[in-house]
Amino acid sequence: MAVTGIWFPPARAAGGNPHRLFVLALLTFSFVGYLLGAAQPAWAHAELIGSTPANGSRLAEAPAEIRLRFSEKVNAVRDGVTLLDSAGAVQLVGTPSPGSESVLAITKPLPDGVYTVVWRVVSADSHPIHGAFVFSVGDAVVAALPGGAQSDVDPGLAAVFWLARWLGYAGLALLAGGVCFLIVCWPSGWASARVRRVIAAGWLTSVMCAGAALVLQGPYSQGGTLAGVADPALAAATLRSGYGAFMLARLGLLVAGGLLALALTRQRPMWIKVCTVVLLGVALPATWAGTGHAAAGNPLTKAVDTLHLSAMSIWLGGLAVLLTALLTRSAPPSAQAATALTRFSPLAAGCVATLVLTGIYQAWRGVGSIDALAGSAYGRLLLYKVAGIGVLLWLGALSNSAVRRGYANAATSLRGRAAREAAQQEQRSRAGLRRSVGLETVTAVAVLALTSVLVSTPPGSRPTTAPIAASTATEATLSLPGGARVSVTLDPARVGVSRLALSVRDKAGTDWDVPEVSASLSLPARSIGPLPVALSRLQAGRYQSQSLSLPAPGGWRLRISVRVSDFDQHTVETEVTVK
Repeated sequence: MAVTGIWFPPARAAGGNPHRLFVLALLTFSFVGYLLGAAQPAWAHAELIGSTPANGSRLAEAPAEIRLRFSEKVNAVRDGVTLLDSAGAVQLVGTPSPGSESVLAITKPLPDGVYTVVWRVVSADSHPIHGAFVFSVGDAVVAALPGGAQSDVDPGLAAVFWLARWLGYAGLALLAGGVCFLIVCWPSGWASARVRRVIAAGWLTSVMCAGAALVLQGPYSQGGTLAGVADPALAAATLRSGYGAFMLARLGLLVAGGLLALALTRQRPMWIKVCTVVLLGVALPATWAGTGHAAAGNPLTKAVDTLHLSAMSIWLGGLAVLLTALLTRSAPPSAQAATALTRFSPLAAGCVATLVLTGIYQAWRGVGSIDALAGSAYGRLLLYKVAGIGVLLWLGALSNSAVRRGYANAATSLRGRAAREAAQQEQRSRAGLRRSVGLETVTAVAVLALTSVLVSTPPGSRPTTAPIAASTATEATLSLPGGARVSVTLDPARVGVSRLALSVRDKAGTDWDVPEVSASLSLPARSIGPLPVALSRLQAGRYQSQSLSLPAPGGWRLRISVRVSDFDQHTVETEVTVK
C-alpha cells in the first residue's frame, strides 16, 4: 500500500522500488518534448485581429463608429475605449459592446487630423488586455501600429489577487479532497473533530476567496488599484460579466456542498455520498476552468482543466487529512488507519496519473514549443511546478516504504513479545510518516502557489512579428548598482511601428545573462500606459521587443527592471522623446 499515490504491486519487496520514478519521469519528459516539438503556436489571451477604421487607415470622412474585432469573445470594460486627437485631447470615452466584435458609436463630428484609439477589454480567461491603433481623417498621414494586445496590472492589486487565488486553491483542496477522502477511504473519520475542522476551514477559505475575487476583478479588469474594491459600479459590472456568473455559481455550489457535507456527519446514504463527490469533486473545480486560461479554449480544454484541478484537490486534500488526523499521536486504531491508507493508495495513484496526462496536454497547449518552455515566464513556472510535483512523487515513494513496514501486521492478531514489537514498529513508522507527509504538504503548498501564479501568467506560446528596418534611433545607457549597465535603443523614435533593444552588461563590459528583464512604457502627459513591452531573449544579456506600439508623440517614460538573482531586482527609468 502507499500513502500519497505511488502504488506498487504487493508482490514486490517491502521497500518498493522508488527508482522506477526516474524511468517514469524520463518517459514523461520525452513524450512532452515530442509534443512540444510538433506543437503549433497558440495565442495567449484574446488578440485584436482587425478594426474599423483599420489600423493606419486614411479616411476621407470621419467614421460613424469604432469597431474592434477580437480572436475570441471579450467582456467590455467601463469606459474601455478612449479616442484621442493628435494633440492628446480626449474626443470620446465610452464602453464598447461585449463579444468577439465590439462596437462603440462616435457621437460627435471629428475634424481632419490623426486620431488614436486606446482600448481595454477583458479576455475570456478573465485577464485584462489593452492596446492602441491609429487612423487619420482628411489629408493627415499616419503610420500603422501593431494591434496586438498587452496586459498591465497594479502590483499591489496583483499581489492581493494572487493571494486570493492561492488560498482559493488551498481551500478547494481541503474541502473537496478532505470530503472525498472520508467518503472513499475513511467513512468513520466523520467522527473526528480534527477532520471536521479541516473541512470547515476549507469551506470557509473557499467562500471568503470567492467573495474576494468578486470584488477584486472589477479594479483588476479596469487597470485600477485596491481602492477600486469600494466602487459599487465596478462590482456591478463584474456581477453582469461571465466571470461574475462563474463566481456566483462557485458560491452557490459551496453553499450546497457545505450542506451536503454537514448531512454526512449525521447520516451517510449512498445518494448523498454520490451527490457530494460530484458536486465538490467535479462541479466546483469546473468553476475554476471557467475563469482561467481554459475559458478561452474548446470544451476539451475546459474538461481537461477540470480533471487536472479535481485530481490535484483529491490528492492534496487526502494528504491534509492524513497529516492532521490519521498520523497524529492520538490517531485511530492501527487496523482502521491501515484500511484507510490501503484505500487511499490506488485513489491517489489514479490522481497522479490524471495529473500527468492532463498536465502534458496543458503544457502542449499553453507553451507550444520547447524554446518557449525555457524562454517564457509561463514555461519557467511550468517547469518549477513539474519539479515540485516530482518532489511530491519522490516523497510519496519514500512514504510507501514506511507504510508497508509499519502497517504490515496491523490486521494480524499478535500476542506477547511479537505484539509489543509490532506496536513499537508502528509508532516508529507513524512518526516517520508524519515527517514525510508533512514535507509533502509543505511542497504541495508551494505547488499551489505556483499554480496560482500560472493562472495569472500569459501562456508562453505567442505570435511573433518580423524585424523592423532600422531608422533614426534614440539611445541611452543606464547604470545599475555594482557598476553594471543597461543600454537601450528605441528605433525609430517616432509614432508608429518601433523596436526596443536592450543589452545588459556587467562591470567588466561583458554581456550579462541575468535571470529576467522586463520593460514598460508610459506617457503621463496623456494618461497612456504603462504599456508592458514584450521582450524576447536573443542571447545572453540581449533582448528585443516582439511588438511595440507608440500611439502618440511626447516624452515617454521607459521603465526597466533587471532581476540579477533570486532575491535582487533593480529598476531604472529614463525618458525617450517620440516624434
